[in-house]
Amino acid sequence: MANQRVTARDVARRAGVSATTVSFVLNNVEGMRISEETRARVLEAAKALDYHPDSIARRRVTGQTQNIAYVIRQNPEQAFADAFMPQVLHGLAQGAATQNFHVLFEPIGPEDSRGFAWLMRERHVD
Repeated sequence: MANQRVTARDVARRAGVSATTVSFVLNNVEGMRISEETRARVLEAAKALDYHPDSIARRRVTGQTQNIAYVIRQNPEQAFADAFMPQVLHGLAQGAATQNFHVLFEPIGPEDSRGFAWLMRERHVD
């Protein structure tokens, strides 16, 4: 499967369970009666196959990008010259990662008429 993307069905086949069970385990769905042995088999299969969820498919199902934006109204040159900015971005990224989110840093110059609204309109961020 080196050239093919590993799917939840592949994980299910390897673990000997249904794709639904794989989904419940990998998404930590509460209230499902899944034994620890089955959970361990699914996680082991996912790791062995180097499974990574398809973010586009997840976005279709959940309606979320799992991206948040840190937008500042400043020229990119100024934003990147700010000695404090790396610390701010690092803190934001760490906090976002605890909730499985990513941070998009977008310095938008004052002359940019689009502003940041396009990020929301085009659903690049939640």
